[in-house]
Amino acid sequence: MTRILVTLKLTLLRNGLKRSVWQIVGLVFAGVYGLSVIGLGVSGLIGLRFAATPEVADLVTVIVFTVVTIGWVVIPIFAFGVDNTVDPSRFALYGVRARDLLPGLWLAGLIGVPGIATVLISLALVLTWSIGVLPAIAALVTAVVGAALCVLWSRTVLTWLAVILRGRRARDFAIVALMILIFGGSLALQSVSRVEDVSVEAILSLATSVATVLGWTPPGWIWGLPGAVAAGDWAEAGIRVVLTAALVVGLTQAWRVRLDRELTSPIDSGEQAGSVHASSWVDRLVPATPAGAIAIRGFRYWRRDPRYQIGLVSLVVLPIFLVVVALINDQSLGLASWAPVLIAAVGGLSAASDTAYDNSAFGLHLLAGVSGKDDRWGRAMTYLWILTPLVLVAWLVSAAFTGAWDQTPSMLGLSAALLAGGLGVGLAVGAYLPGRVAAPGTSPFASRSGSNLQSLVQAMLVILLTTAVGLPTVVLVVLAHLGPIWWGWIALPVGLASGVVAMRWGIRIGGKQIDRAGPELLDTLTT
Repeated sequence: MTRILVTLKLTLLRNGLKRSVWQIVGLVFAGVYGLSVIGLGVSGLIGLRFAATPEVADLVTVIVFTVVTIGWVVIPIFAFGVDNTVDPSRFALYGVRARDLLPGLWLAGLIGVPGIATVLISLALVLTWSIGVLPAIAALVTAVVGAALCVLWSRTVLTWLAVILRGRRARDFAIVALMILIFGGSLALQSVSRVEDVSVEAILSLATSVATVLGWTPPGWIWGLPGAVAAGDWAEAGIRVVLTAALVVGLTQAWRVRLDRELTSPIDSGEQAGSVHASSWVDRLVPATPAGAIAIRGFRYWRRDPRYQIGLVSLVVLPIFLVVVALINDQSLGLASWAPVLIAAVGGLSAASDTAYDNSAFGLHLLAGVSGKDDRWGRAMTYLWILTPLVLVAWLVSAAFTGAWDQTPSMLGLSAALLAGGLGVGLAVGAYLPGRVAAPGTSPFASRSGSNLQSLVQAMLVILLTTAVGLPTVVLVVLAHLGPIWWGWIALPVGLASGVVAMRWGIRIGGKQIDRAGPELLDTLTT
C-alpha cells in the first residue's frame, strides 16, 4: 500500500505537468525558490558552526526548527486543502485500513518542495554540530526524526480537524484570523524596527528565554538533543529521547484512530444546504437582464466564497493598517490619504482573475447563450457596487485622520480613473489570460501548478495598462499637490471620464474575445 500511495502521488504530480506548459514553468520557479531557501538555510547552519559558540548554535537551531515544526501544523490549518492530492477521505470506499495507509500517507507528505526542503535543511544540522562525533550523530538522529515529526504532526492534527475545516464557518473564521495575524505581525515588525539601542546581551537573554520555552514544548523536544549532547548533559538528552519516542507513538496512535473513523464514516462535506431567496435587497439593485443576473451571482460569491472573502477583508483592513503604520513610525498621516487610491487600484487585478474563479461554472454562460458583453458588464457591476462604497468610506476615514479635505477632488478623481479603468483593463485581460486560481471549495491560498507565473504576467499587464489609463489624472494630481488646488477639480472629471471610457472599451474588447473563443476559454479554466 505504501508503494501504491507514493506512486499515486508522483503520478498525480507528473500528470499535472502534462496539462500545461504553464505548470511546468511554475514548477521550475517553485524549484528555484525551494533551492534558494535550502541554500540560505544550509549556509546559515554552516555559518553557525564557525561563527557561533555551541550555546548560541543551540539557541538558534531550537528556535528556528521548532517554529518550522509549528508551521507545518499552523499553515495548513489556515490554508485548508493546500495538499489534497491523496486526501484520506477518498479511500473511504475501498475498504482499506488506517494502519495500511499511514506509512504511504506519511511518505506522500514529504514529496514536494516543502518536504524536500525540510529534510535537506534538517540534515545540515550535522554540519552545525560537527564539533564532535557524538554531537554529529545526535544531529543526524535529530534531523531524521525531526523531519519525520513535521509531517506526522501535520497529518495528525489535520486529520482530527478535517470535519471542522470542511465547514464554511470554520473557513470564514480561518480567513479572518489569518488576515489579523498577517497585519498584526506586520505591525509588530514595524514596532520592533523602531526600537533603538538594543544590546547584544539583551538579545541573547531574550533568545535564551524563547529557546527554553520552545525547546520544552512537544514540537521542540527533539531539536534540543544535539545541544544537550554537545554540553555533556546526558540527563537532558535522555529525557528528550524518551519524550520524543513517546510523542511519536502518541501521534501515530492518534492519527490511526482518527483515520479509522474517517474511513468508516459517511462522506460529509461539512456543509449544509442553504436556501437562496428569490427576492432580496441584492435583486432590487440590478436590472432584470443577463448582466444583472451575473451581477447578483457575483454578490453571492463575494458573500460566501472564501476566495473572495479574503480579498474583501484585506480591503477593509488596509486603511486602518496605513494609519497605524504612520502612527508607529511617527510619520505624517499623509500616507493614509492614499488608502482609497490603493483600494481602487486592486480592483483591476481582482477582476482579471474573476473568470478563473468560475472554473467549470463558466460553461453555464456558454450553454445559456450569454453574450460576452453581458458577461463582462455583470462582473463590472458587482465590482463597482462593492468597491465604490469601500473607496468612499476609506477616503472619509483617511481624511478625518489627516485633515486633507482639500485633496478630496484630486484623490477621488484618481480613484475613479484607477477603479473604472482598472476594471475595464482587468476584464479585457482576463478574457485572454484568465490565470489560474484555487479551485472552488479549496483553500483560497492553495496554488495550482503554474499559477504563479501566469498570475505574474497577468498582473504586469493589468498594472501597466491601468497606469497608462490613469496617467493623465496622475499628472493633474501632482500639479494639485505642488501648485494651485484647482488642478484637483480638473482631475476629478478627467479621472472619471478616462475611467469610464477605459471601462467601456475593456468590456467591449473582453466581450468580443469571449464571443469568439468562449469554448477555448472554458477549456483553459477547467484543465
